[in-house]
Amino acid sequence: MHSAYACGKLYIAGEYAVVKPGGRAVIVAVNRGVTATVSDAQDVTVRSDFYGSKPQSVCFDASLSARVALRERDYAAAAIMVVERLRAARGVAQRGYELRLVSNLDNGTGYKIGLGSSGAVVAATVQALTDFYGLGCDRGTVLQLAIIATADISVRGSGGDIAASLYGGWIRYTSPDRAVISAAYTAGGVLAALESVGWRSMSVRQLPAPKSGSLLVGWTAKPAATEHMVATVAADQSFADTEFCEFASASDSNVEMLIEGLADGDYARISGAIARAGELLRELASKRGAEIETAQLKKLGEIAVQQGCAAKTSGAGGGDCGIAFASTHEIAQKVLELWVEAGITPLKLAVSEGCGEDFEH
Repeated sequence: MHSAYACGKLYIAGEYAVVKPGGRAVIVAVNRGVTATVSDAQDVTVRSDFYGSKPQSVCFDASLSARVALRERDYAAAAIMVVERLRAARGVAQRGYELRLVSNLDNGTGYKIGLGSSGAVVAATVQALTDFYGLGCDRGTVLQLAIIATADISVRGSGGDIAASLYGGWIRYTSPDRAVISAAYTAGGVLAALESVGWRSMSVRQLPAPKSGSLLVGWTAKPAATEHMVATVAADQSFADTEFCEFASASDSNVEMLIEGLADGDYARISGAIARAGELLRELASKRGAEIETAQLKKLGEIAVQQGCAAKTSGAGGGDCGIAFASTHEIAQKVLELWVEAGITPLKLAVSEGCGEDFEH
């Protein structure tokens, strides 16, 4: 039996800008996540609450394209497929197994709460299966394989959720060119994708946690459609859109300001960068005609700001979570109380411990 755990995530700054290859973000990994367990079996099956109470068969065609029964394609199938193709490319014999996925990235009743469950599923599955097959993949290779798998479904995701889930703690992330990587995967297979020039813009760097202040997270009880939001706001995948490029440049600069604040333990600079990240997102939403900040997310932010906190949406917006950064425990408690009164659910989350490793291709 081989098990792997992948954390959920929260974006602190850099949403949307990070979708552009080389775009920057600060992301934290949280102490909820997905556990993937692989054990020997006669056939290949997946068991998860996501699929119902019974294990689902995984079917393969001649090219090892994977499909979970009753589903055309999903993230678990994409993760299985990329590992099976790597196994085949390295001459390792296929084996039967059951993949069991257990997640607590929901509110307890099955509703996702915006903590990156798809990325965590892929990361945990790739790690557990590469261990099961004895492929000897280090953390960086698991990250690459997981991004290849998700990009095969959609190139719109930046891969930041996967990086946070595997590296833990506070990270600075810059994204690869998923379109180039996906094209290499389609044309030359998984080994070609791993060697693609599309990785040159990707990096993961561990950051120090804030020396003071409390990170608060509120859930609006409205799920967000991340891919739809990204398609609406960053629709030009050539990224030649001047308006978007100006936003991305301002966002990247602000991310670096946040990183400097974290390095110096400067609460005021950290708060200022978080507030500025929220302003940039609101400006972009206005220009794009998109609802990044829903009524409840706006209320979440207003309550926090009235108490002297910096606040913003976290992730693609359109629902899910918002964050606030409070200077004292007393202010934090007041914000949480007011959120509850406003129908916003505070999430009891802590930042997971970082692995102490960086990634540079």
